[in-house]
Amino acid sequence: MRPAFTNFVFFNKFFLYGLLIRILIMPFFAHPDIFWINSGPSNITNNVFNIYEFHGDNKNIHLFKYPPLAYFFLAAQHIIFKPFISDFDFFKDDIHSYNYWFDSPNIFQNLFVLKIFYLLADIFILFFCLKISDDNDNIKKNIIKFWAFSPFVFYATYMYAQFDILPTAFVFLAFYFFYKARLCSAFFCLGIASALKHFPFILLPFFLILIDRPLKYRLLYFLLCLLPYLIFLPFYISSPSFLDDVIFNSSSYITKSKIFMFGYFIILALCLFFKRNRQNINILISYSFIVLSLYLISVREFNPQFILWITPFFYLFAAKNKIAKYLYFLLIPVYFIYITYLGVNSTNKILIPLNNDLTALPSINSIISHIFKINYDKIIFISKWLFNFLLLIFFFIKVDVNENN
Repeated sequence: MRPAFTNFVFFNKFFLYGLLIRILIMPFFAHPDIFWINSGPSNITNNVFNIYEFHGDNKNIHLFKYPPLAYFFLAAQHIIFKPFISDFDFFKDDIHSYNYWFDSPNIFQNLFVLKIFYLLADIFILFFCLKISDDNDNIKKNIIKFWAFSPFVFYATYMYAQFDILPTAFVFLAFYFFYKARLCSAFFCLGIASALKHFPFILLPFFLILIDRPLKYRLLYFLLCLLPYLIFLPFYISSPSFLDDVIFNSSSYITKSKIFMFGYFIILALCLFFKRNRQNINILISYSFIVLSLYLISVREFNPQFILWITPFFYLFAAKNKIAKYLYFLLIPVYFIYITYLGVNSTNKILIPLNNDLTALPSINSIISHIFKINYDKIIFISKWLFNFLLLIFFFIKVDVNENN
């Protein structure tokens, strides 16, 4: 008899290995961004509910450039774990004081606690991937293995310490509800994901196209998706900092990329033209992966955390398809070479909790250039195009994550 699903996961040795690795990484690594990301939401303990007005309009501090729901979501951990998060009150209004915060004797405890939400989201993503995949124990075990030893998650979530894992978890929860035909829940979860960071909004048209419902229901689902965002707008729309830092700043990332805009509408047209009469999770996942990957390919400034948007897709694809598995393995070293274009910002700076002096060491770029007498910029250029090429190959690999749908 097959064991219960929770036992199947929680007592899987690879799940436990992956969990242990994450727990060991959490306290010891972080980019200074984790201080800046949390310096705004930490003000919730002082009853600050409009961070854009409090910081941006009044103090000319423009570090929290995320939607209001992200503020309250991140602020929740400062309320729940307040006894275990120390020293923020001394530094949170001085954007240049992060070095002193990282020198705190409580820094390892602070970092561990500030990543608990990340860990929970990470585990939920595994659950949702398992739930929407084929009812095959071998495939599910493979998914757990890819999750357990995901270098992208280790680095971008627990070392670089960005919070993109949170909206990604809600995107995959939306996939799960779509798979279960619970469409109100699916669109609402997609709305929550989009209200944490804006990138899931680009998936909304595909959700709407691929459901088998009349037009009036599609309009209802559209509004339901916007609800988690719209409910906050009346309280912040009058703040110039909110408009500049959140609305216009985020939209410019997409509108400035003409390649993405052109490709996006081509893919959207193809989705409309080849639409089937029944909703299918495999098609939705394929289009979602292609669109998100297209953004990563075309974006001018690739940030390391962007890889988290598509990492769970790799679990699903590589668990079923050998070509996808080998492409994924090739993508890993290419990604880590590619992100070194940021210099110490992607390497040495994540060591700051261990010792601030480590950030002054030469970058990997300069070390390799000096030892091997090569132009490392060319290596980065090649890795960028190889990264894009490997993602493009994924577009042409057909993987049905659930053959029964």
